[in-house]
Amino acid sequence: MINKEFKLIVSSALKLLEGASAAEHNLDQPLDIRLSDNIVLQIQNDPYDFVTLTCLIDVDCRDLSASALWDILQTNLLRAEYPPIVTSGLSDDKGIVIWARDHLLQMNAVKLYDLIIRLHHHAKGVEAWLRKTQSEKQHETKADIRFVKPRQVINKVL
Repeated sequence: MINKEFKLIVSSALKLLEGASAAEHNLDQPLDIRLSDNIVLQIQNDPYDFVTLTCLIDVDCRDLSASALWDILQTNLLRAEYPPIVTSGLSDDKGIVIWARDHLLQMNAVKLYDLIIRLHHHAKGVEAWLRKTQSEKQHETKADIRFVKPRQVINKVL
């Protein structure tokens, strides 16, 4: 059973995200939203009183060096925003999962919209970094791997 508050918050956030062309979405199951060509965001009400956002980034096997994965996982330490965006690795699927979760009582449509934008920006940064060659990665500093920009003011009103 899906929380009614979840449906209200997600549908309002999707209207902010998609604008006037917002379609009706079935929120009784996890919702997949294509944010760009290679990034699909899943929004779900799991556990019950939470909103959970996840993105899976497939990793080419040549990019799976231990140092590359440690550099990506290090991004978990570089952000101080709430709710945090967490980067994790999947050993079986050879992928990177970027996810965030917040309690429904602390969430509203604008906060969810902001979280979707932050998560998408971070996922694009991780994906772009993974596409670089090893020599390109060696010329960067560790600070270049910080993908999340400072929070932008959202001028949209519900």
